Amino acid sequence: MKSLYKILLCALVLGGCYSDKGYEPKTDYSGKDPMFQASNEDRLSTCNERLEGTVIYMNSTGLLMACSGGIWVKTAEVGAYNTSYNYLPEFDADEERKNNALGGNLPAPVYDQYVDTRDGHRYKIVKIDGEWWFAENLDYEVGESEHFEDQYCGDLCGVAYYYDDVKNACPRGFHLSTKSEWEDLIDYVGGEQFAAVALKDDSGVWYGEARNTVGFSALPWDVDYYSENCFWSATDNVLFDISGYEVEMGSNVATQRKCAVRCVGD
Repeated sequence: MKSLYKILLCALVLGGCYSDKGYEPKTDYSGKDPMFQASNEDRLSTCNERLEGTVIYMNSTGLLMACSGGIWVKTAEVGAYNTSYNYLPEFDADEERKNNALGGNLPAPVYDQYVDTRDGHRYKIVKIDGEWWFAENLDYEVGESEHFEDQYCGDLCGVAYYYDDVKNACPRGFHLSTKSEWEDLIDYVGGEQFAAVALKDDSGVWYGEARNTVGFSALPWDVDYYSENCFWSATDNVLFDISGYEVEMGSNVATQRKCAVRCVGD
């Protein structure tokens, strides 16, 4: 309901918003000339403080989009193929996403704690792009799941779950993260190419670069001979693997595979 209200408000007051993430725009950049051009709205990276006030010409639709207060806002419609903007440099969304992943542009993590009333387990949670995520793996055994430990994550590995056991594993007030929520998270921290760097714990347990930019604190573990950390989503056997720089989505995988769970606030 909150997202719907935000979208409607943007449409009525500002003429439409490309994203409903973040807070409501504070500055009207109507009348400001564009600095870049891009093919369409899909080529825009996350609107953040570094991009505040940036106006981009969408050469396929003729729209001017401005980064204002955390969201991309339509400020004008000047017509597609406007030759007066042909000189503008192309907006490098991939470079912006990489900068996000490496920690240059995103807000510092905001942490809190949650106590699972089922067993008294205390979890660290982190607010990422307006959503409260578990900042550690769920550690509650159901069905054929089992507590897991290895040399890297020790007693912080949590529980390894078969897919059939994960749907109702999260505590009250939280739910198993969905495919859509994972995709939003990945896009926010740098897209598929760079997201793993931003999500991996930076305490030195990973081989290769790890920044933990948003406090997700993914730890490596080895369950059923998989060397990366995999997480279930609530969507049709879809899981997400974190390894190297990338976060990869897998589907139609063997249901015998065991993966971790991250819960998200309702």
